[in-house]
Amino acid sequence: MEPPPLPREHGSWFMLLVPCAAGLVAADGVNLPGLLFALVATAFFLARQPLLLLIRKGQQPRLSWRFWLGTWAAVSGFGLAMLLLVYRRLPLLSISLVGLALLVYEVWRWRRSPRPDLGTELLAAVGMASSAPGAYVAVRGLFDQGAAVVWALSALYFLAAVFYINLMLAWLKRNPQSQRDRWHLGLPTIRAHVAALAAGLVLTLAGWAPLLAPLAFLPALAKTLWQVPFGGRETSFKRLGLIEAAHSLVFLALLLIAYR
Repeated sequence: MEPPPLPREHGSWFMLLVPCAAGLVAADGVNLPGLLFALVATAFFLARQPLLLLIRKGQQPRLSWRFWLGTWAAVSGFGLAMLLLVYRRLPLLSISLVGLALLVYEVWRWRRSPRPDLGTELLAAVGMASSAPGAYVAVRGLFDQGAAVVWALSALYFLAAVFYINLMLAWLKRNPQSQRDRWHLGLPTIRAHVAALAAGLVLTLAGWAPLLAPLAFLPALAKTLWQVPFGGRETSFKRLGLIEAAHSLVFLALLLIAYR
């Protein structure tokens, strides 16, 4: 049997697991339902790749793809049933329906074009960040203000990260030389990071997010403010992915400090 097909976008792992960890941090604890949810979310995420391969036009289906799709779907479905029926984490049903709806949309879009547009990537960032309230609910058993806030914080960070990655890809194509061109291409990304920081400040000033939560957005904003006028083109997608992964871990670490 062939090994399971894995997502090619390595950053997507961090878009799933960092919010999941953030949800556990916000819930102030890790228990068996929380760990079970992490398994459910990971299995659901892994099922996506063989599903997309099976529906790709002109692609010869492989038995291993069907096997892994069935395996991950079974693991995810059984784990979710345990959370709903045994642990009574009923709010997870609504969160799961959000994830399922986004998967159905991605399948529909994939059949039209395997290359996602910016809107699809932003929608995926919000959907992947739903692992944050999922983990929170799995630990605490209810969807409250804390679950909504950690979802918002995670989604805001990764929405801005999507803009940054697209900026790096745009620079590969256009290779801006003048400062005017660099700022023209970079301003939407700067605005996205500033908006994320501003939204974090609003959540804090409203008393919903921890006092230090906005600090979690500062490293990524500083990186962008340096990259636009002074940075070079990133030609290694692997290196770009590693850099973004490192920044997402810094974001998680600062959230951990904020919630403590």
